[in-house]
Amino acid sequence: MRTVIFDLDGTLVDSSADLIAAANTVFRDLGHGDLLHPVTVAAGYAVGICTNKPEAMAEALLQSLGIRSLFGSLIGADTLATRKPDPAPYLAAVERAGGAVEHSILIGDTETDLKTARAVGVPCALVTFGPDGRGVAEMQPEALLDDFGGLSALVARHIG
Repeated sequence: MRTVIFDLDGTLVDSSADLIAAANTVFRDLGHGDLLHPVTVAAGYAVGICTNKPEAMAEALLQSLGIRSLFGSLIGADTLATRKPDPAPYLAAVERAGGAVEHSILIGDTETDLKTARAVGVPCALVTFGPDGRGVAEMQPEALLDDFGGLSALVARHIG
């Protein structure tokens, strides 16, 4: 299962409407319409979150935004004994979302996200609309994401 794992703070929190629209774009491109369910194999992608924010806080935030059901997994800083950039949280996020690590990508906004992806051996796309803006390009991630409208093409290029 191809899997997209997102960082939360700085990557998703300020962009929930864009994320929903982008996710639906992915599914429309695949011929499935505007229905997103993170654990449905018909869609072709599993979707999860791996954050260094406490799990309960991240859970409450996603619930309040009305988007928690879009994600098949949520791994927070206190879910496991370790946190990003250790690979264990990312691996758990992919596994709990029903994905396969070798066909996954991490979408984030910080050096921690890039180090996590490198530790796991997966591509990383850093968003340019996070706190560091286009400055993230200096870290030389595999890709940059200027807005969620480009998510479908980016994911297709990197994990199919």
